[in-house]
Amino acid sequence: MFRKPKNKTAIRQRQAEENEPSDKVEKNSPSNQAVEDSEETEDTTTITSKKPLLSFASDEDEHEEFKLKKDKKKLKEARLMRKLERQAQEIEIKKEVELVDEIEFSIIPTKNVKIEDDYISHKETSKMDVIYQKRTTIENPELSMKYDNDYADDDTYSKFSTTLNKIPDSKAVYEARKKRERLRAQGHDGYIPLDDDQKIREKGSQRLIREDDNDDSEEDTEKFYSSREIAMEEDTKRRELQNQFLEHEERSPAQSDDEIDRWEQQQILKAVGASTIGQMRQEYEITTEFFKKIREEDEERSRPVEMDIDMDVENVPPATTSKFEPSASHVTMGDILSKLALRLQDREESLNTLRQNIDKLQTNIDENKEQIRLLETGDKNKPPVSQELSEKYKMYQEAKLYFRSLLDCLNDKMTEINALTDKRRGIAKAKTQRIIARRRRDIRDSYDECSAAAAGKNIALIKAGDHGVRAAEREARRGRRRREREGNLEGISHEEGLSTDDEETTSRLVADQEIHAEVIEGIKAIFVDASEDYSRIPRIMNRLIKWLVVDEKSFENAYVHLCIPKILSPFVCLELSKNDILKNATLRLEDMEWYKDLLSVDSPELRQDHPIIVGLIPLVIEKVVVPFITDVVNEEWDPLSLKQTRNLATLLDTIVKEYPTITEKSKSVARLFAAIQEKAKEAVSEDLFIPMYSKQSIENINTGCRAFLDRQFWTSVKLIRSLSLFSKFFAPYTMHQLVFEGILSVSCGLALQMGESNDSSTIKKVRAIIAETRNEWMPFMNQANMRSLIAILSKISEEFDKSNREFSKQVRRYIDRLKNGE
Repeated sequence: MFRKPKNKTAIRQRQAEENEPSDKVEKNSPSNQAVEDSEETEDTTTITSKKPLLSFASDEDEHEEFKLKKDKKKLKEARLMRKLERQAQEIEIKKEVELVDEIEFSIIPTKNVKIEDDYISHKETSKMDVIYQKRTTIENPELSMKYDNDYADDDTYSKFSTTLNKIPDSKAVYEARKKRERLRAQGHDGYIPLDDDQKIREKGSQRLIREDDNDDSEEDTEKFYSSREIAMEEDTKRRELQNQFLEHEERSPAQSDDEIDRWEQQQILKAVGASTIGQMRQEYEITTEFFKKIREEDEERSRPVEMDIDMDVENVPPATTSKFEPSASHVTMGDILSKLALRLQDREESLNTLRQNIDKLQTNIDENKEQIRLLETGDKNKPPVSQELSEKYKMYQEAKLYFRSLLDCLNDKMTEINALTDKRRGIAKAKTQRIIARRRRDIRDSYDECSAAAAGKNIALIKAGDHGVRAAEREARRGRRRREREGNLEGISHEEGLSTDDEETTSRLVADQEIHAEVIEGIKAIFVDASEDYSRIPRIMNRLIKWLVVDEKSFENAYVHLCIPKILSPFVCLELSKNDILKNATLRLEDMEWYKDLLSVDSPELRQDHPIIVGLIPLVIEKVVVPFITDVVNEEWDPLSLKQTRNLATLLDTIVKEYPTITEKSKSVARLFAAIQEKAKEAVSEDLFIPMYSKQSIENINTGCRAFLDRQFWTSVKLIRSLSLFSKFFAPYTMHQLVFEGILSVSCGLALQMGESNDSSTIKKVRAIIAETRNEWMPFMNQANMRSLIAILSKISEEFDKSNREFSKQVRRYIDRLKNGE
């Protein structure tokens, strides 16, 4: 029942804890009890003058009290504790006040800002209220309860009831302050703003706030304008006008009509008076009296015409005068008659127009009737138009189905066709590349052998290995060609270098023949599974000719004749692949099957000289045959082979002569001649090689340098003969560039200069040069390029001036032609 005194250790621990700042003070703690004891003894001068009382009302009667004398030592301790608690509370209140100051000054910039006295006093008052509330709460709980009861009816207390019941924290103080300022600014809840701080906020927080910023006593205050405010004002005015207009439109129609009628009446009253009405009546009576007789005469003379006339009649209004007197009129009978004559003339013109329209309509009706009759019955020489249209429609449907099926068939077969043609062309291309590569390798080997022999080296060491095998094969092939010439060309001289080394081994020939046979068999079997309507040229052409007969106009407008080469190209290319154009000297396009099929195209309903039928074969040659020959030239032709060049030139000569449409203006022909020219230039730059040795090496027969030099010279002459076969197709200037500037001035001139000028073989060489050059190539001669050739020919002419005067004169004449370009 008795409260036990607490030991000192607990008091020391509590004092240490209370020295730290805390936000809350427990009500039932010993410190609160000590505060209550101190409040009861505050009025006395000494602590021991009044003795504390202990109440035992919970157990006994309320009026009975039991007094106990306190110990002095304990009173000192309690006094010390109260002092420490007051110091702690003051420190806590001071920190909270500083926190409130920081919150308040964080909203309004404090740098270089002078705040008004009433604002500062208001802020200090709010601070003191907070401090006073906390002190009274701690020191005098009864006074705090009274304070709460006094302000219980206040609105602020009701709004912050949870906050005022206890010590407010910094967040609650900040929220209360912001809300109070907002209410004061708006004037709500009975608050009247003491100053106009809205003006300060509008002026901004970046400049100093002076004392006269909120002073409204002066009328001429400066106002700052901005584009945004002006735009907002204009927008507001525009909206007001729009709202007024909408309000006016939303009015009832009856109201708007009434306003309009009222306005019209007011305008009439303003414009019309008694004098005006009298004047108008007088003018009307005079005018009516004058025109009454004229109107009666016109009605008697004119009668109504029962027909519609489309014409523009000008209604001439009667002349109105303010005052008219019958005695002052100048209208005569002649004027009236002239007006009537004009009216009659206009009427006659309108009638003529109507007659012309009627005639035109009648003509159209007759033509339509005739067309209907022709559609129904037809004419003596022509069938009915309906029958003709039905035939065209039937033909269109059949052609659509047929050509769609034909294109599907050809699309399926094009892969096999391209594979067979590429396979056959690959054989010839590989053979040509092997021969050209072997010829160039043999030239290098011969040069190395002759150079080694001229330098005094052992040739046997050079010919060891693969080099020796190639040399033996080369000499063997050369011997076989020599024996063949001796058997076939008796009595005809031949020079080394004019023959073409195109011989191959037997195994290689047999393999190529087997592949070629496979290609031929594949070409024959490619259309075995297809119907003859889609694999035979005559059947295809019959369908096309039928279209041409039935509707020639649509055939020409659809450019079907230009599509025929594309349709027939697979069949033409397959037949051309069977024949070797470069090896077959007797090849003629007229002997091929596709040529015969196109030549037999005919119809009794078409005339023989129809332009589409006549131009069919030249068109196929231009679009299909010439591109095929171009591919052969690019991949298979060897310009140093006289046999291949002769066969190619013969075929081209036949095509150009017999078909006048095959000219250089055609793109395909131009591409063919460009391919031949490029191949010739490649041969001149890659296959012509003139070795350079010393005079001693050439005179020494054992070195072989002379024989190699002569062989290369005659190779150059052979290329001139090969290119001369195309002189019919190339321009003279092109031939001059290829022959004179590419071969004679470089290869032949250098070979003559390196050889012996007084040897008998030189005469053959010079005469061969003179024989291979043509007069039409001379006018484009360039003296600078031909200077070396002219010099060596002049030297040869001087050498043979005494021994062979006739040859010397021939050389001089040739030199003059070179100089003069004749």
